[in-house]
Amino acid sequence: MRALCATALASLPVLFPAMSYADPVLKPIADLRYRYEQVTQGNRPETAEAHTLRLKAGVETAPVNGFSFLVEGEVVRALGPVRFNDTINRKTAYPVVADPDDALINRLQLSYVHKGTRAVLGRQIIAFDNQRHLGSVGWRQNDQTFDGVSVKTALGAKTTLEAAYVFQVNRVFGTRSGQGTWDDSEIYLARVSHVFSPAIKLSGFVQALDIPDAPVQSGLTTGIVFEGAHNFGTVKGAVRAEYARQKAYGANPNRFELGYYSLEPSLSIGSVTLKATHSVMEGNGVSAFQFPLGTNHAFSGWADMFLTTPADGLKEQAVSVVYGHKSGLKVQGAYHSFAAERGGRDYGTEVNLLIEKPFAKRFVAGIKYADYNADGFGTDTQKIMPYFQVKY
Repeated sequence: MRALCATALASLPVLFPAMSYADPVLKPIADLRYRYEQVTQGNRPETAEAHTLRLKAGVETAPVNGFSFLVEGEVVRALGPVRFNDTINRKTAYPVVADPDDALINRLQLSYVHKGTRAVLGRQIIAFDNQRHLGSVGWRQNDQTFDGVSVKTALGAKTTLEAAYVFQVNRVFGTRSGQGTWDDSEIYLARVSHVFSPAIKLSGFVQALDIPDAPVQSGLTTGIVFEGAHNFGTVKGAVRAEYARQKAYGANPNRFELGYYSLEPSLSIGSVTLKATHSVMEGNGVSAFQFPLGTNHAFSGWADMFLTTPADGLKEQAVSVVYGHKSGLKVQGAYHSFAAERGGRDYGTEVNLLIEKPFAKRFVAGIKYADYNADGFGTDTQKIMPYFQVKY
């Protein structure tokens, strides 16, 4: 399967022009993002100051008999003096800002759409649900992408199947990092979702990850997600609940079976949404429930203290409030409390703030702030992260 996908991927630029079509329309792709990331960390003598610029550019053809082709390059560059640890420059006196310089093919894919089915072959972004278990890690300047084949199809009017086979993970650390590429992998992904009504949705998923380049990240994960909503007059209530089990699989030398569950009730009144989060990732002192392919920055605090779940697991309780204006303005604040799942000792607390505003259709400006107060795990960390993006 891997050899077949790899051969087809290498042949994409040859196969697509060979098709019979006349005067195809090309859709340009352009995405420019500047970000300043200042990180102060208690265990580092220097404060990181990272000015980075990311450009994604490419083209996508109009569909021809259901087929379309997309190619997108990506360039990441630090601006000015490099005063941060980009994970490969050995500047360990500074905290990590994982945006190393690079130039690469971000996406190279052939897509086919027919009726209720879309199939994609090549280097692509694959994201399931809220990206907790599988996503593109879009906050970092370099996307996480996958080499393989994916399919999304309708199984009737209310049921959807998503499935993928991946043989290489192209991670955010880039092509020059020893952990930037997980090649020779065998990864199988599937998710089925069914909409019972406009207010109730149920999903189930399975992820089988055999990753020789990171054997302890190999695992078999199965889970179920419930999403429900109900209006109480002018107040909209919603809840999202998830339960999953993960056990050793493939190259993983450890033996374990651990659970994860999350409960997120929310209330929305007009433009304001209040949400609570209670989540638990089990750990046994050696291994813990992990999210190797997830967009982990979006969960458990923006200071990125828990991108990898500690060996004793993690309990998180959080509250957040979001204000969204019809102009696109978004203001968000959150408070997190963390503790070990095994033993129950305190880990720390974190405050997150966000202001973001789109304007002139293609522009977005924003600033994020994270303040982690360590109490038994990690070290005090503050991050200030303004950004500006233009997308075409």
